[in-house]
Amino acid sequence: MFDALMVVTHEHKASARHAAAQVQAWCERQGLCFLLLNEAPTAPLPGQQPLGVSLGGDGTLLRAARYLTPLDVPLLGVNLGSLGFMSPLNSEQLFEGLDQILQGNFRLEARMQMEATVGTRSYCALNEFSILHARPDTFTEVELYRGREFIASYPGDGLILATPTGSTAYSLAAGGPIVAPELNVLLVTPLNPHKLGLRPLVLSSAERLTVQLNGKGALVGDGRVLETLAPGARFEVGASSRPTRLIRLEGAPDWFSLLEDKLHWQRRSPPKELKD
Repeated sequence: MFDALMVVTHEHKASARHAAAQVQAWCERQGLCFLLLNEAPTAPLPGQQPLGVSLGGDGTLLRAARYLTPLDVPLLGVNLGSLGFMSPLNSEQLFEGLDQILQGNFRLEARMQMEATVGTRSYCALNEFSILHARPDTFTEVELYRGREFIASYPGDGLILATPTGSTAYSLAAGGPIVAPELNVLLVTPLNPHKLGLRPLVLSSAERLTVQLNGKGALVGDGRVLETLAPGARFEVGASSRPTRLIRLEGAPDWFSLLEDKLHWQRRSPPKELKD
């Protein structure tokens, strides 16, 4: 079982710092190693089987996934933010959840990551890659290929390439579909396209996509600017060989219950009373 906790906190939340101090004290009582991460680890990990803990919102969990997925460290999300769609626990449930994990009452849920290769540089994202225009007063045009097969040209504000996990994030806000997280697919969601016929696509994760930018732009991964792109820039995007492993406690709400709780998608509004 886990013998060390690697904790990533929200950088600006006092509640996250307070929770981290409580987790450190809990680790001391349990005889576990504790490490607070401010960046991706470069030194050997403490213990033999570390557990990652994210204290913050979904953005904190995405940062923790960026640090820990390359090391194959499982990750528990604790929501201290406003939405916390990927985090199963809140601050009141934190230590009860940690106790359950030490007792083995959990399962691991593999979430597909995406990988983008730009020249000799590689980047991974758990939610999405976005190819965006350079300035708000301009638009860009993105061409998308599957192998040598031309899919479409997307003139407008850009293009989102998302994972099933990211289907409830930026892609959803741009009109993309909700996709069950256990599926292995790639989502293609246009951003304000200047062609009314362009609609979101769902492709197999076995596909390797090529993106070409006709105009200046930027490659953004999980909300971080990764590269500025010159006109004619070309790169590849596909599924990563290494998934993010998320901790799910036994008895935790199922995915459709999360949709109801976080997005209110099944909820019916009460009937309005007619006025004379």
